[in-house]
Amino acid sequence: MARLGLFGRIGKAIGRVADAIADAVTPKPEPRRATPPTPKPPERRRRGLRGRRARARAEEARREQERRERQERAARDRQRAREADPYRYTWNGLDLRDKEGNERGNYLGHLDFFRNNIVDRHNLDLDPDEARELWEDYLRYMVSGSYKRNELSNPFWQASGIHPDNFDWWGWREAMGYPHGNRSR
Repeated sequence: MARLGLFGRIGKAIGRVADAIADAVTPKPEPRRATPPTPKPPERRRRGLRGRRARARAEEARREQERRERQERAARDRQRAREADPYRYTWNGLDLRDKEGNERGNYLGHLDFFRNNIVDRHNLDLDPDEARELWEDYLRYMVSGSYKRNELSNPFWQASGIHPDNFDWWGWREAMGYPHGNRSR
């Protein structure tokens, strides 16, 4: 480092005096006080493997609870939908099993057949109550097998006003789940 000459030493001294005057004129801000640390949530305080395992178990339990609640809600919704469907209610109320205990066809197959091939095809103008009564007659006399289906004495033919010769036996066999064999349409 080089030595300062006379004028260099005077310049330094003047600089120190100027800094002292500036400090006296402008007050220094008070030093900031450190804010106390905020406490961490209890689960974050735990350290190590035990804390992670406990959090993982708690998260898994929460997910399992949510899954169970979703399943229960879905089951309740399905039950309400079944209760709101009078056709399903009638279907469930009748014993529609054959001698071996097998169900005769399925609900949706019979409902589609009833709506498309009986009500719509024969242009039956029915109010909702009449349609449900005819549905019950269809299940009782055509699906359950309590009467000979193709005889005119079957109460379904009188209730519907349809003649057995005009009935869609092919579609009915499909709804019942019977094989068609070599029969042609």
